[in-house]
Amino acid sequence: SSGINAEWPLRPGSSTVELSFPIGPLFLNESGKHVFTCLASNQHRGVEYSKIREIEGIVGYPAQWVNGTWPVVETAKGESAVLACQFSGIPKPVVSWKRNGVSLPIVDDKGNSNHVLQKDGALLVASAANSDHTMFTCVGTNGFNSAPKDIQLIVASGVMSVAAASGLGIGIILLICFILLIMILLYRYQRRKKKVDVAVSHNGNGIDSGGLLLVYCYFQLDNSSSD
Repeated sequence: SSGINAEWPLRPGSSTVELSFPIGPLFLNESGKHVFTCLASNQHRGVEYSKIREIEGIVGYPAQWVNGTWPVVETAKGESAVLACQFSGIPKPVVSWKRNGVSLPIVDDKGNSNHVLQKDGALLVASAANSDHTMFTCVGTNGFNSAPKDIQLIVASGVMSVAAASGLGIGIILLICFILLIMILLYRYQRRKKKVDVAVSHNGNGIDSGGLLLVYCYFQLDNSSSD
């Protein structure tokens, strides 16, 4: 590694020297830790004295939320859900979770928890409950800062998800429209049938060839007027 050589004379009456100098670009590793070696030497009455001291420092940048992580997650009651959480930063941010301000996971008396922190920082909700229908907070922390990010979990009260419930609602609307269409067609058919019965009754008790012709013409006129 390269070094910086310089000389600083002691001030009269002082036994220490304080100095600072800029550090050029460094290779950033995942931990952000770097070790700097300080070597001080002097001569006194022909004898050289030296002292070495190592200083550990952290070089990196603050934790930042990675764009693209979905801020809203939907699931059904009793089903599982995974809340993804990604942060960038050096040192690598440590991820923690909160639900309504309470740290997770919450472990019961048997050492079990419905909320499991994954290795990649995601939170697994093993069986979504009504209490999970709320805002979760993902926090990325490194040596520079703590960055929170809220993620909404929507838990459908039924056995189906919100998306499935929306699809069912659309299906019901289409079914209602189909029933209304059938009712309208039946209503128009009844009106036409009534008009035909009246036309036939005017022609006599029975339907002869002239009656059939009258009925045929009436249908043609009625269809033309309705178009």
